[in-house]
Order: sequence, then C-alpha cells, then structure tokens
Amino acid sequence: MTMNSCRHTSLRRRINSRFLLVIILLTAVIAFHSYLSQSLLESQYWRIILESTLADLDADKPLKTRKLPQVGPLRGWYVPARQGEESAPPPFRDLPLGFQGRQIEWQGRTYVALVHPNDTERVVLALDITELETQQNQGAVLGAVIAAISLMLAILLVRSLARRLSAPVKDIARRMASLDPRQAGARLPVDYREIEIHHIAVAANG
Repeated sequence: MTMNSCRHTSLRRRINSRFLLVIILLTAVIAFHSYLSQSLLESQYWRIILESTLADLDADKPLKTRKLPQVGPLRGWYVPARQGEESAPPPFRDLPLGFQGRQIEWQGRTYVALVHPNDTERVVLALDITELETQQNQGAVLGAVIAAISLMLAILLVRSLARRLSAPVKDIARRMASLDPRQAGARLPVDYREIEIHHIAVAANG
C-alpha cells in the first residue's frame, strides 16, 4: 500500500517566497556593489591627493630641505632609518612604502597615508579624512534606512500581487467544489480575466 507523500503548499505562499527571495538578493547585490564602488573611488581619490601634494612639495625644492605641514588636514614627517625623537607618531612609523588605503587612527582622528622614499629616510604624508568619513557613515545609515523602507514596501507590494494572483484560483476552486455533478446544466462561469483560469473553467465545463 502506497501513500501520497506530496506536501501541499499555497500558491500565494510560493509566489511570496519567490518574489521576496529575488528582492532580497537584488538588494544585497546592489548594496554590496555600491559599497565596493565607493570604497574603490575613495581610495583612488585619497591617493591622488597625497601624490599630487608630494609632487608639489618636491617641485622646486628637494624634500630634504622642506618643512613638512603640521597644521590642518595634511600632516607630514621625516622618518629616518633609525627612529629618533623627530620621527613620526607611532601609527605612522612602520608603514611600508606606497599608499596606505587602510584607515589609521591617531589622536581621535582618522587618516590615510602615503610613504615615499627619500634618500636614507622616508617621507610620510597623512591626510585627515575624519569629517568625510563621518558624512559617509551618516550617508550609509540613511541609505540603510531607505533600503529597509523600500524592502518593506516591496514586501507589501508582493503580498498584494500574490493575493490578486491567487484569488481567481481560489474562486474557481470554490465554484468547482460547489457544483453538483447530478445537475446536468451545472456550469462554471468562463468570464475570467486570466486566460489560464478561463481555460480551466472551459475544460471543466466540457
């Protein structure tokens, strides 16, 4: 003796789950792509600023004879081969050569840095990006709120759409259940707007 092991599920529930899965995946992909693109653009922007500043400092005078900026968003230090009293602050002393895109915290501020070789020492230029990072974080929070609201609206829209799609199926099922097969003239209405439900009604009447 075999038993039917098929589990019945609601058409409305299946529509809801499929649409919601697609919406969530699309939202996640868009959010990740936006974050990645913004990070790459910012990193290139900071690098260009620091490299341009270093080139300007070295344009008419050798770096070794220049006093590096110590006030404002841009800071600079000479780091000798042997660390001394005039070396850079601890977060900037052991940085490798090249642009350092990772955020460096110092004295409650956030920096990115560029390390350039200069004879036997290195030149470290650091750019304060604290305010811009704060604005970016605020923008990210706002974007998350907008995304959450959009997701809720999409869920409501999908639920409404699923209800409208499943309503004709429920209606014809209810009408078919109410038919008395002993009545020769019993018929289902065929004036459904959905062509699939219309075909079901015509076939059932036949």
